[in-house]
Amino acid sequence: MTVMKNENKRWLLRCCFVAVMFMLVPVLFAGCKKDEVKVFVINSAGASFKFIAEIADSDDERMRGLMYRESLDPDRGMLFVFERAARQGFWMRNTLIPLDMLFVDENKVITDINHSAKPGDLSSFVSSGPVLYVLEINGGFCKKNNIKVGDRLEFKL
Repeated sequence: MTVMKNENKRWLLRCCFVAVMFMLVPVLFAGCKKDEVKVFVINSAGASFKFIAEIADSDDERMRGLMYRESLDPDRGMLFVFERAARQGFWMRNTLIPLDMLFVDENKVITDINHSAKPGDLSSFVSSGPVLYVLEINGGFCKKNNIKVGDRLEFKL
């Protein structure tokens, strides 16, 4: 009988441990960022610049974008992914940092760049043609590194 009680205690402790782990896992991983992707911007001179980009692929994520962020690490950005290629318009409402916006077609070729978009600017910058992606990175990066229309991005979603 004593052996059975000890066995029951061990079984109960195991069950409690498993239950606590199931409760803690969401708390432990709540701070993890959504999917990220490595994005390489290749300029016409062949130079490659690597960014870790957060993915914005839902309406809510695309609407929020980089709003309210006070800074963006030099190697970070946000890649907006759309369901289909179309003309896209972006503005800087509630955005606190200047951004370069790279509008990218389905072949991952840059079609337009909005250089150093001003924080809080409500005017819309619209792509000249259909794009499937928009990459936002720190303002001034493209001019500083000679990135221009016709350059390419490389990434795998």
